[in-house]
Amino acid sequence: MIVIDLSVGADPSQLIQIANPVLVDRDGDQQHQEGCLSIPGFEGAPSRPARVTVSGRDPRGSERTYTADGLLAARFAMRSIISTVCCSWTGLSP
Repeated sequence: MIVIDLSVGADPSQLIQIANPVLVDRDGDQQHQEGCLSIPGFEGAPSRPARVTVSGRDPRGSERTYTADGLLAARFAMRSIISTVCCSWTGLSP
């Protein structure tokens, strides 16, 4: 399940909820400074795709597909491939 709200609650229409997300396509690379929720004080700038297409189901069960770039693409990719990202970022095995 992916839940993303880049407006941080300011705009309810920006809330994105997708069950069983699939990263369909990715392109380019971008880096932003990020902190790790699992390891306090651990920060880095992992490489994330600059553009992604993600599909899955919304809370009503309808199929949804999003194509995003920039920060939203990074968040989709982070949530879609979180185990791969964490393992490569920290050097730990899943």
